[in-house]
Amino acid sequence: MLSENVRVWKEFIATSSQIYKIINKKALLAANPVVSNTPSSDNELLRLSILAELDAVSLYEQLAAKAITPEVKTLLLDVAKEEKTHIGEFQSMLIKLDPEYAVELDTGRSEVEKNNGKENSKKSLDRGDTNIV
Repeated sequence: MLSENVRVWKEFIATSSQIYKIINKKALLAANPVVSNTPSSDNELLRLSILAELDAVSLYEQLAAKAITPEVKTLLLDVAKEEKTHIGEFQSMLIKLDPEYAVELDTGRSEVEKNNGKENSKKSLDRGDTNIV
């Protein structure tokens, strides 16, 4: 029982440390003269917002993996999902404001689809499938 308590406390301390780093990082961004005192482009602000949301998703998913009760795990995963929605909102606006970003995003999506198609075809050939679309 004592070793289980020690393990739980060690995980709590590690998780608390991660939370502190994220909070500290956000505080540094707020105190950063480039972010807080000089006008930035909206594109730059959106990119910073996306980065912050990605950090939050990572944190909540890591915390959910360590949750003891199903209710806490469900809550943390739900909050992580909400952060993903925020990423989508910021990204949608960035696509509207930055045409080059929109083009490169589409190019990247096409490359992934093309590469996944090649991988799926290779896997089918490895299995001996002859009906490859």
